[in-house]
Amino acid sequence: MPISLLISHLVIALWVISLGAISTPLMAQDNSVLRLAMTLEPPVLDPTINASTSIQKITYQNIFEGLTQINNLNQVQPGLAKAWEIDDTGLIYTFHIRKNVFFHDRTLLKATIIKSSLERMISLNGANPIKEKFTNVQSITVISQHVLRIKLKWSDGDFLYNLGLGNAIIQSPKSWDNNSHQPIGTGPYRFVEWKQGDYIKLVANHHYWGALAKIKEIKIVFTQTRSQVVSYLADGLLDGYSSMTEVGFLDSLFAIRQDYVLKMGNTSGEIIVAMNHANEMLASKEFRRGITLAINKKVIAATPNFITGAEIGSHYSPGDSDYLDLTQAYPFNLVDAKQLIQKSGVAIKPLTLLAPPPAYAQFIGLHVQEMLKKVGLTVKIEQVSWQEWLTRVYQDKDYDLTVIAHTEPHDLDIYARDKYYFNYENDEFKKIINQLNRTHDQSQRSVLLKEAQQKLSDDAVNIYLFMLPKVGVWHKALRGYWLNEPIPAMIFSQMYWQE
Repeated sequence: MPISLLISHLVIALWVISLGAISTPLMAQDNSVLRLAMTLEPPVLDPTINASTSIQKITYQNIFEGLTQINNLNQVQPGLAKAWEIDDTGLIYTFHIRKNVFFHDRTLLKATIIKSSLERMISLNGANPIKEKFTNVQSITVISQHVLRIKLKWSDGDFLYNLGLGNAIIQSPKSWDNNSHQPIGTGPYRFVEWKQGDYIKLVANHHYWGALAKIKEIKIVFTQTRSQVVSYLADGLLDGYSSMTEVGFLDSLFAIRQDYVLKMGNTSGEIIVAMNHANEMLASKEFRRGITLAINKKVIAATPNFITGAEIGSHYSPGDSDYLDLTQAYPFNLVDAKQLIQKSGVAIKPLTLLAPPPAYAQFIGLHVQEMLKKVGLTVKIEQVSWQEWLTRVYQDKDYDLTVIAHTEPHDLDIYARDKYYFNYENDEFKKIINQLNRTHDQSQRSVLLKEAQQKLSDDAVNIYLFMLPKVGVWHKALRGYWLNEPIPAMIFSQMYWQE
């Protein structure tokens, strides 16, 4: 049976089971509560110590806030800093901190707290997943209780943007030890309860410095499978789910539930088949180019009942003005693929592909296994939990292949990081990124960004497949959710019920 048909049958079977024999009375809407589902439960709730985007989707601009923040148009906006000035050199940033801002434990926000939080974030010995973005910070100086000055070693056109990312949020030193399971921030919602494996509950912060949230309680339900999400939706037990990449059941769902709508948008996530260059076979550029040619993206995209975003040829979003179209760099060609694999001269051994829980990883993993089999390669698929993926792949680099969506925006720099999980060490690429980090002129930055994309494609560092789409099923009376997701986020305080 063709792999695409097998996938389709498996998915439809789950949907039939989940939709069968369901009674679906319309339930009265409680406008004080919002019930959402996530299929990836976060390992912790502190985004400053763990890279999981599931953490940011719960905490970003809900529990925690940064000096700046990113909006749904991917623009930098004021956050805990109400304003800032940049000197003529582009090296000195002076931030004016909002007054009368309190953490959820009623600790007053001061510039000294922000200084401590930022110094912890940029510490080379720290655990922050994006600390490499701030290696150019020379000093952080408290000018007054509500004025902070940051001096850079070199100018950085992305500095304000990076300060607005979900891992760059501000925390009080008093809460550092407990934020992983009892997070305390300054945001419009405060943490109440986490019943692991079941749900997380937040309530509106009535002492918030800004506009108060309109929905008083948020309940995030964790589901093991999409079929469980379908069952909850069909029973009217959810108000929304934002990660529905399998859509084959939707006609059946909407036939019995007229109070939901489907909304489709984009994310900044690149779906890739990541390759560990520490593997002797994958260390060969010719071998990597060969297996890239063996992957038929058109077949993957045509998988029934499965949605992919735009096709990509490097680690960059087509929605960005500096995007370089490299989708034709490795057109599907089994003959050329076999020749390059043979030319590489590597000793052929079985490869193991670690597949984390998301549906796209499961489906694409099966396709990769089948396609590489046609060029004489054996791929064993091993299903792993999200925590296992973080430990084995991201931390220990104990893998050959994996399918993953990199949802952090503007993250070309990860390929220049030492000991990153790809094990790609290339001085030429690092030189491009170092120059980019020191360049303010937008036209020059555009040239460097395109050079970086080209280099990753030329080296076939990973197999670049598609953008991760954002497909949401929402209650038709709910408003304010993001249609597009430039960063991993669900901003609950912007959501409200239409009267």
